[in-house]
Amino acid sequence: MAGSEMMRQSATVSRSFLVLMLIGGLLLTGMAAGTDRRLVAGALNVLVATAEEGLAAFAHDHGWVIRHVELRGADGPGRTAVETALAGIAGQPTLAVSPRAVLRRLLAEPWVRDARIERHWPDRLVVTVSVRRPAAVLTSEEGAFLVAADGTRLGPVSRPAGQEDWLRITGAGAPEALAELLGWRSRYPDLFARLDHAVRVGHRRWDLVLKNGVRVLLPERGKAYGPQQALARLVKLDREDRILARALGRIDLRLADRIFLAPIPAEASRIRRRGS
Repeated sequence: MAGSEMMRQSATVSRSFLVLMLIGGLLLTGMAAGTDRRLVAGALNVLVATAEEGLAAFAHDHGWVIRHVELRGADGPGRTAVETALAGIAGQPTLAVSPRAVLRRLLAEPWVRDARIERHWPDRLVVTVSVRRPAAVLTSEEGAFLVAADGTRLGPVSRPAGQEDWLRITGAGAPEALAELLGWRSRYPDLFARLDHAVRVGHRRWDLVLKNGVRVLLPERGKAYGPQQALARLVKLDREDRILARALGRIDLRLADRIFLAPIPAEASRIRRRGS
């Protein structure tokens, strides 16, 4: 009995598709005969929508629904954002779930760098994602935001920063120049272990503010002299003269042929000595 009912419904669907194909053929014939193309396009859109609705309804009636959404590759703080983007897919008719639409939804999420969607018949969707990871905390007038290494702003900081190995940055253009800062940290880990935060100045250069209050002014990138050369000078000076341990408020490395040292105010110096 159940088999007869299924055959009857399948025959009904087949006849419906034959009717849709017939209507589509007539519309195409009308278009070839010079019928207004806008009318034909509108009719075709209705035809496609009707066919999709019929397929979705047929799939739902026969139990072809997404029962399992398998998420692969998403871990860490980005997983929650990915799960939110996929919410509501489970329970939808299998034919109503467009892998391309799901992909577009995921790629609109800042945490997702890349994704692949696979529909496994009859009831499973496999989602494989590559997520961005936080590399810094950006502080601005709008608040504190996590930023990926490529400069993508991921979202607000949901918990106090400080236990993770994230740089702290501020200033206009700081996220876009973050990769440069991360490269310097890899090359000069001892120096960056002393870093409190970095300030992007005028979209052109960085100031490094150390934990002891010393502000290091780096130059803009140039052909013969730039921040890389300035950092090498600073590391050498600290190794030879312990310049970073002095009572300085500022070390200006912006010129290639000289260095300007600014002492901290006398009161600040006394406070520092008492605290050391």
